[in-house]
Order: sequence, then structure tokens, then C-alpha cells
Amino acid sequence: MLFRSLGALPASTDGVEEPLARTAQYLRRCTTPTDRLVVADNLPEVYYFANRRVGAGQYVFFGGFYTETAAQQETLARWRQQEIPIVLVQPASRFDDEFGSDYPILADYLRGRYQRAGSIEVRRGMEMDVWIDPGRDQGRRDSATGLPCLTE
Repeated sequence: MLFRSLGALPASTDGVEEPLARTAQYLRRCTTPTDRLVVADNLPEVYYFANRRVGAGQYVFFGGFYTETAAQQETLARWRQQEIPIVLVQPASRFDDEFGSDYPILADYLRGRYQRAGSIEVRRGMEMDVWIDPGRDQGRRDSATGLPCLTE
């Protein structure tokens, strides 16, 4: 019982830096607990505070980790089998030089399967573009962020 209590995720984001807390709250409100996320940067804390599982089997995308063709194909195979309604990636000004160039197979899949819906500040001064699965978009908007809310 003690382990379950101490090992559980915090119910609130009090004490968490404001941009990260806002992002986590948006993801909690606008995805289901069984959904997964892809966060295409070195931001594993987003999964934790959003209380959502890692999508495509990869916690971080940076520094040349798992950029080989075979690794990207394996990541893409997992991605296709999972319910991943929201992907956070570098903004357009950085996308081509970072995620797009390091992970071209994954970037092509993102461009072909998802649509850019806006952006959100994840850390002070660090925005990420929000890409959504258009098949999950029912036209609802999150009142706090204005971004699509992909829950019923």
C-alpha cells in the first residue's frame, strides 16, 4: 500500500514549471489514459507529468540516437500499431535541421499521417509544434490552449 501511494504519479502539477504543467494538463485533458504520445525531442518528463505512455517505443529523439534506417523502421512499425493521437515536434524553424534530418523516415510518416494543429510552450522559451491524428479530431478545442481536444 505504501509503495503504491509513494510510487504513484502526482495528481496535480503543483510545483512543476508552468509551461510543462500547462502542456501536461492539456495532454491529460485531451487524450485518453490508454493513448500514447510521441515527443520528438529530449523531453521524457512530458510523458511522466502527462501520465501517458511512450509511443513508438522511443522516449527521446535527439543526438543521433536510433537514427539508422533499421532503427527508424522498427520505431515506425511500433508507431503504426499504437494509438498515438498527438505528436510534439520541434517547430518548423528547427524541424528540417533536427527531427527531419535525423529521422527522415519518421518525419515522412508524420507529414503524411498527421496535421500540424498549433504550438505549445513546453519549457520556458521552448515551444513544440503539436501535430494531431486528423481521424481523431472532432472539432473540439481545449479552452485553455485552443488546441484540438481528441477525447469524446
